[in-house]
Formats: sequence, C-alpha cells, structure tokens
Amino acid sequence: MKLSRLLFSNRTLGQTVVKNIFWLSVSLVFSRLIRLAVILYAVRVLDVAGYGTFSFALAVAGFASIFAELGISSLFVREVAKDPSLKSKYVSTAFSLKLGLMIIVALVVILVGPLITPIPEAKGLMALIALFFLFDGLRDFGFNLIRGLEKMEVEAGLSLITNLAFGAVVLGLLIHSPTPYHLTLGYVIGSAVGLIATTWALRGHLKKIAWGYSWKWVKLIATAAWPLALYGFFLVLLSYWNTLMLGWLSTPHELGLYAAAQKPVQFLEVLPAIFAGSMLPALSRLVDHDANKFRSIMGQSLAITVGIALPLAVGGILMGDQVITLMYGQNYSLASPVFIALIIAVVSSFPFAIIQSAILAGNLQKQLLRPIALGTIINLALNFWLIPRLGALGAGLTTLAVQVVVYSLLYYQIQQRFGFRLFSYLKKIIPATLIMGLVIIGLQRLGVSFWLSFPAAIVVYFATLVIAKETLFEKLKTILTEKDAGTVA
Repeated sequence: MKLSRLLFSNRTLGQTVVKNIFWLSVSLVFSRLIRLAVILYAVRVLDVAGYGTFSFALAVAGFASIFAELGISSLFVREVAKDPSLKSKYVSTAFSLKLGLMIIVALVVILVGPLITPIPEAKGLMALIALFFLFDGLRDFGFNLIRGLEKMEVEAGLSLITNLAFGAVVLGLLIHSPTPYHLTLGYVIGSAVGLIATTWALRGHLKKIAWGYSWKWVKLIATAAWPLALYGFFLVLLSYWNTLMLGWLSTPHELGLYAAAQKPVQFLEVLPAIFAGSMLPALSRLVDHDANKFRSIMGQSLAITVGIALPLAVGGILMGDQVITLMYGQNYSLASPVFIALIIAVVSSFPFAIIQSAILAGNLQKQLLRPIALGTIINLALNFWLIPRLGALGAGLTTLAVQVVVYSLLYYQIQQRFGFRLFSYLKKIIPATLIMGLVIIGLQRLGVSFWLSFPAAIVVYFATLVIAKETLFEKLKTILTEKDAGTVA
C-alpha cells in the first residue's frame, strides 16, 4: 500500500519528485539501453560510412523539427503544471498547432531533403525519415501532456512498449538485411507502434480536443511561445549542426566516427535529464511563490549534477580509448579522441539540464537568447575552420568549446537572477575526483583491465566522498523530503 502511494499518486513535492525520478528513470534508462544495444549491433553490421549516412539523414529531420516545435511543447508542460485547469484548452489548441506544423515540415523533408543532401545514399532515406519524425513528434506531444500532469508512470509504460517494439523490429530487419534503409525502416515502425499505444492511453483526453479548440488560445499560445521557439531553435541548431556540417564538409566515414563517439555521451546525458525533467513541474510552481525554496533546490540540484559529471569526465579522458573499442570494435578506434572531447563537455552540459528547467520555470527565455545566439555563431565559425582540417575531431572540439562558452554565460545570468550557490558545494567533490583519477592511472600502469579499473574508480570516488563527509547525499535527501508550497496536481 505504501509503495503504491509513493509510485502512483502525487501528494507532496518530495514524494512527487521521487515518483517522477523513479518513473523517468525506468522510461529513459531502459529506453536508452534498448536503443544503445540496437545501435551497437547496427554499428557493427553496417560499415562506418553506412552508419554515417543514416546519422546524416536523421540529423536533417532533427534540424527540420525546429520549425515544428516552436516552443509549444515546453510551454505546454510548464503551463499545465502551474494550472491543471487549463489542460483542456492547451491540449486542443496546442495539438492542432503542433499537428499542422509537423505535417508541413514532414512534406518539406520529403521534397527538399534530397536536394540539400550531399550523400547519395541518404537521399533515399528522406521519406522514411519524414514519417519517423511525424510519428515520433506526435508521440512526444502525448508524453508532454503526461509529463505536464506529472503522470510519469504512464509515460514509462508507453516508452517501454515503444522501445521494445523498436528493438525487436530493427534487429529483425538488420539480421535480414544490414543496410541504412532497413535501420531507418525499423525506426519508423517502432515509432508508429509507440504512437498507437500513446493514442490509446490518452484516448479520454483526445476525445475532448475538438470541443476545446479556440482561435483566441492560438493567439495566446503563439504570443507566449515565441521566446521559447527562438530559444529552442538555437538549442536544436547546436545539437544537429555539427552532424550536418560534417556531411557537407567531410565524408560519411567521419560522420560515422562522430555519431559513434556521440552515442555513449548521449546515453549518459539521460542522468541529468531524468533529474531535471522530474524537477520542472515543481520548480514551475515554486518560482513565483517561494523564492527561498526555489533558490535552495536550484543550488543543491546543480551540485548533484556536477558531482556526477566531474568523475565521468575524468574517467572518460583516461579510459576513452578503451570505452570506444569495447563498444564498437577496433574499426572505430579513431573515434576515441572525439569521445574524449565530448565527455569533457558533460561538465557543463549536466548542470545545464537543471539551468534549462530554471529558464523554463522562470519564463526567462527572452533574456537568455543572446548567449545561445553567440554559441550558434561560434559553432558555425569553428566548424567551417576545424572540420576540413580535423574531420570528426573538429566537430567534437567545436561542441566542447561552444558548450563551455554558452553554458557558462547562461549559468552566470541565472545565478545573478536567483542568487543560488554552486562552487561552495564543490570543495570535496573536486579532490575526490582527482583521487579517483590517480587511482585509474595507477591501475592502468599496473595493467589492470578496464572491467576491474572502472568499478574500482566508482567505489573510490564515492568512498572518498563518504570519508570526507560530503553532503551530496544529504542535498538529494533534502530535495526529496521537501514539502510542497502549493498543491500537487
């Protein structure tokens, strides 16, 4: 009974955050593990250039998705979390806007995508990629509704169904015929299954869409969403531009190396995403009603993310070559330097997940557009300079430079706005990370295998924190036991 109340109801801030973290962990971790396992198989049965071709086609659709999002989903989650009574109006109007935009963008991908694609093999994937983009976007909209209502347990079940279908279909197709086309087809079928399951789960809400639609709300949503749209435009541009520029300025082989190096880092980024996604509804309620509690939770949350990112970065620097060759084989050994550049960037990207939640909760997108726009300019300039000279490594170094500059500026502006502390929390985390790094170096010189040195490094890091009486665990406990200042939906 107690477990049921903890995991299937929303009663207090702490309990709801615990529930959200648990179910988002189930959803994101298992989903990413399934997709990672499938991609590891795909990378091995496709050659490096074949995987690069698929990655480029996927990036084209990802870039196009900017124009179908326009801030609608982020606004939807924030406003429904603040006032669940607005759910009906937001569902109907936002869904109609989203659907119309996505259909237009899907058609653009089909018609224009082949014209801007320099890789001949990728041209034939555009129609399938457009369908994947359409199905996945509609499914994500359903997930945003579920997340705004803080029903992450429903999202977890739907995500598991989607990714199990994805894994089974993709593996079956690749075993039959290991080509980029069949990998893409598997993505489309898996996404279609997820959309059908999500539609069924939300059938009660979707029946009300026609009754709640209002032109007045179209104008209200468009007015509120444009800063989010512009902010999201720059963020997505930073996410996909490297892959697109590699396709235009380099070779499918370099694309494959970059995509392979990027995949484990993207998997690790699920950790702050779970935490930040669980905190967004609570932060949205607290930002206008309890500034002290908001400030306290922000500082402690940032410390937790940095406390995870620092050892990952140091471990990645020292063991990056082993990670890549173990995952993909010796053919991808040239991806190791790219992986190291990207893993260093998690020191800034992990805390940014929390900062982004604060940005959305505080409706501060308009004031924070300049750092993101500056990052886009730096990204373009560095890619044009580095990719022709260094290929995939140039794109990785660009990502590192841009993330450090942009996320540091964003951190400074958010810190000035809310006044939370971070660096005072790191006095014991940094030494513990250095000790862990020294242990890894020592074990490597002794010839100890990765499978022993990796868990040993984790044990040393956390043991050092415990011995030093680091309060990282107390920070997490404090957040999870907070009482909500408002009503939990």
